[in-house]
Parts: sequence; structure tokens; C-alpha cells
Amino acid sequence: MSRHTWIRWILAAALLVFAACDNDDDSSPRPTDTPTPRATDTAAPASTATAVPTATAEPEPTETPDEHADHVEVEIGSNEDGGGQLVAEIAFAQPIPLFFNQCFGGSDEDCTGGQALFSDANPGFVGHHEHTDETGAAAQGAVEGVFPLADSTQVTIEIVAIDAGLSLRFGEGTLDAPGDSTLVGSGAEFHTDGETLLLVDDRHTEQVFSLTFRLSADSGYTDSEQYTLQFVASNEDHH
Repeated sequence: MSRHTWIRWILAAALLVFAACDNDDDSSPRPTDTPTPRATDTAAPASTATAVPTATAEPEPTETPDEHADHVEVEIGSNEDGGGQLVAEIAFAQPIPLFFNQCFGGSDEDCTGGQALFSDANPGFVGHHEHTDETGAAAQGAVEGVFPLADSTQVTIEIVAIDAGLSLRFGEGTLDAPGDSTLVGSGAEFHTDGETLLLVDDRHTEQVFSLTFRLSADSGYTDSEQYTLQFVASNEDHH
């Protein structure tokens, strides 16, 4: 083989090798760049919560003043149905205020050198009568321990002890000493208001004055135990 022929064979072989390598590079897919994800700015949604209104306190209803709220009463019944002992229920705060009425012999508004009179139409004495019929009276009385009096009952109040200057008046009769007594009511539904008077040297006295009484009836009932009422002088306006 000649030298020139040998060179041609070498060049042809080299060309075949180069072509094969080039084909191998083209057949391999080139990697695709993976895009970097971008953060998407998401706007915060506006608040959809409904505003809760602030609660407003409802005003408390004002009670209608009771013009008789300062009037106190002693309720009288018995501890047995149709008999037993007389009972007085005193269901109010003591002492009871008596209001300035008049000055006797004083030189000024403080009644200096004179005597100040205090009074009020208190207390009242009433028969226990919160029932509509005899059956209801007996049943309710058994629960409360107090029964209404018989229709013919005559109830008398008697003073057992009383402080100086204090007196209790019913109509024209005045009770101001131990042993004084008067008829205070008749039947089961009586209502008699007494007037209490207090005569003192010091208009601004803070002393508590008291009287003690007991109740009796003409028949069918035994005398009550003793009860005490207390009073104070008040210079406040009385409506």
C-alpha cells in the first residue's frame, strides 16, 4: 500500500470518529433551567368581623314614692283560731321618728330655754284580717302563727311603762302613765291610728324614748305579753 493511500485511510477514520461524537452530544437533551418560583404577595383580606356594640346599662325603674311609707302599724291577732293569747306583730324598723311641731317658751329656732313638742300620727293598731273566709283564715293562720280575732272582740291597750315627756293619744283620751288604758279596736278588721307626742327641753336631743304596753280582750282571749315601742325626736321635714 502506498503512503498516500495510508494517509487517506487515517483521515477518513478520524472524520468518522468526530461525527460519532457530535451525534452523541446532540442526542442528549439539554437540561432545562428550572425557574425559581416567585413569592406572590397576597394582600391580607380586610376584616369582615361585625363590630359588637357596647352594651348600655338599662336604667333601673324608679319606684313611685308611697305617701304612706312612713306610717307604721301594730297588727293584732291571736295565736289560736277562735281563742288563745292575743298577739301583736310589730313589723317595722324602730325607733319611730316624731317630728318637730311647736316650741313653748323658747327664745329662738332652737327653742332655747323652752320646751319642744314633737308628734306624729303613729303607730296605727289594726286587726289581723288578711283572709277572705274562715277556712282560709284558719289555714293561713296555722302557717303564720297568727289568727284573726272574732268579730265581737273588744281589744284594750294598757300602758305598762312610759318615759317622761312621752304620751299616746286616741281621740280625746291620752295615755301617759302606767295603768292608763283605752279601747283600741273592735272586731276582726279594726284600724285605729294613735298619735304619739313627745315634750322635751332640748330640741336636738338624741335620746331614745320608749313605752311598754300589753293588750287585753273582753272575753275568749288571754292577755298578750308586753311589747315595747321606741321613739326619737326628729328635726327633719315631714311630708
